[in-house]
Amino acid sequence: MTTYQHTQVGKSHLYLIIGSVFLLCAVAIKYPVVLGVLAIVALVTVATGLLFRKLTITVDEKVFRAAFGPGLVCKEVPISDVERCEPMRVRWWHGIGIHLTGNGWLYNVSLGDAVIVILRNGRKFCVGSDEPQ
Repeated sequence: MTTYQHTQVGKSHLYLIIGSVFLLCAVAIKYPVVLGVLAIVALVTVATGLLFRKLTITVDEKVFRAAFGPGLVCKEVPISDVERCEPMRVRWWHGIGIHLTGNGWLYNVSLGDAVIVILRNGRKFCVGSDEPQ
């Protein structure tokens, strides 16, 4: 039985994808000889955007799970390994995506709020959430 589930949509990803595709189209019109390369870049941009467009946090009796997009990229830890969680603020310099920060790995799709998950072994990671409480 799931005790908590929430999905946060990364609006900045959507804007980035749309802007990138328009920019690539403009370049392709101006320089048609690079159309093949631009098509590949556009496909990679759209695929990456779809994979990382949303972050779903699921907590049940056994597992804490943070899954991007359709769930191909995720972070999972057993609930028994979690010592505590604390809210935090994600600043612009933290960025979005998956990367290492001073508080451990950060998994987010938007700037704003997040939760630091502190494990019993002392390790930490952060997950973005617009419901940090």
